Amino acid sequence: METNGHERVLLVGDVMIRGHVPEEYWQVPHPFAEVARQLRERGVVVANLEMPLSTRGVKMPKWSNLRSHPEVIGDIRKAGIDAVSLANNHMLDYGPDALFETLATCDDAGIPRCGAGKDLDESLEPVVFDVGPRQVAVLGVATTLPVGSEARSDRPGIAPIRVSQSFEVEP
Repeated sequence: METNGHERVLLVGDVMIRGHVPEEYWQVPHPFAEVARQLRERGVVVANLEMPLSTRGVKMPKWSNLRSHPEVIGDIRKAGIDAVSLANNHMLDYGPDALFETLATCDDAGIPRCGAGKDLDESLEPVVFDVGPRQVAVLGVATTLPVGSEARSDRPGIAPIRVSQSFEVEP
């Protein structure tokens, strides 16, 4: 991935752009314009895309379902986001059809992605790019996933990671 000479990687949390960003948001002094400027100037930006970009699929039975139109990918790029992780609890809110459209939307826009795919192998593929003299790989994995949304060898989904913890209390 071309990094335009940047020598830093910024990892950004949840990005949820629900519709096309109005032109006035890109103009200073709007806060959105300042955030986008900072992102574009500070390094290679990898963000968690917190929702599928799709008009397809069926709403899954859960408390909160998110999605946005695929045209939002242009605003994501314009905001300075260079790559995205799709490993989150909303990526399958509208099922595999919406996931597949999101994968294609990112690919068509030239935005590298990680954390979800047509199967477990694809979901575990990292985004790899040169940062200064080093090569950096970023994985996307998620621990809190709706039932049945983890990718498997024969099923599309999110790259899962299982974490367990325990506590021992001393008297």
